[in-house]
Amino acid sequence: MKKWFYIKLVLFILLLGGSLLVWQYLPEQVPSHWNFEGVPDRYWPRIYSVFFAPGIYLAMWILFSFLPKLDPKKEKYQLFVDAWNILQMVFLVFFVYLQAIMFAYILMPGLDFTKMILIGLGIMFVLIGNYMGKIKQNYFIGVKTPWALNDVDNWNQTQRVGGWMFVIAGLVFLLEAFWQWQIVAATLSLVILMVFVPFVYSYYLYRRSGK
Repeated sequence: MKKWFYIKLVLFILLLGGSLLVWQYLPEQVPSHWNFEGVPDRYWPRIYSVFFAPGIYLAMWILFSFLPKLDPKKEKYQLFVDAWNILQMVFLVFFVYLQAIMFAYILMPGLDFTKMILIGLGIMFVLIGNYMGKIKQNYFIGVKTPWALNDVDNWNQTQRVGGWMFVIAGLVFLLEAFWQWQIVAATLSLVILMVFVPFVYSYYLYRRSGK
């Protein structure tokens, strides 16, 4: 457990230190939001862009620490503790990655922001998908249908199918990063795929089992 704590601490120091390092190179107003074409459509003072990300990182770190304690199925987390720690790192590293490409876009205006976002999303979803099958019953992470929460076999099979959907979505995001054909349509379709397919499959398992 201490190993993961130190990894998160080092990552936070890198995030905060990197943000402070680029402070002097940022304009007074920096982009805070991009549309689907990768064009900034909102701005805020540079001080927000420097300290907002480290603050959110700390909030996520604290939240991840408390979730198992708040979960009615808290004892289940010991059954997938390694997967749980890796999934936390996937989210935290992705957040640091977002901060890095935001600064890169500001300092290197020619950077294809949309492409970098899609690459990050693709890698994140593939990693999440690979570990979803290891997640045990809980109320905070995974595909949490009522049928899965009430039946261990349903849960395990639903997570495996959900994991495949995440992997497929991640691969499509990676292809779309270089293709960029229909980003909005692809994103909406993948969200439906990741939510609808596991939900329907979980219900199918419930009906088939007769429980």
